[in-house]
Amino acid sequence: MADEIQTDFYKMKLRCGEKKIQPIQTGKIEEVVDNSARFTKITNSTSRGFYSYPPESISPSCGPVTLELDSTKDPDKATVKVLDIKTVEQIWSDFEPYRKAQATVSKIK
Repeated sequence: MADEIQTDFYKMKLRCGEKKIQPIQTGKIEEVVDNSARFTKITNSTSRGFYSYPPESISPSCGPVTLELDSTKDPDKATVKVLDIKTVEQIWSDFEPYRKAQATVSKIK
């Protein structure tokens, strides 16, 4: 995304229109940087999250596709990012070969 969301990550929700999508996998990485010197002690930490979703989770048929990011500093106030339609269409297009392969496997079973 061109305009990245800057927040100390706590958790994320993905919505396809009004429907909340359940992630397949979630994770969180803590990063700690110690910039301490002889007379100062400076430690900075931040969190990054990674989530996996089914390939049909983001679709042009959803309507608005929304990411809601909660920060550790204020977990009750989400930062909301609505994906533009071009991004949604590109994601849908990128997963087309996977969806076709899955349809072929389903026919074989």
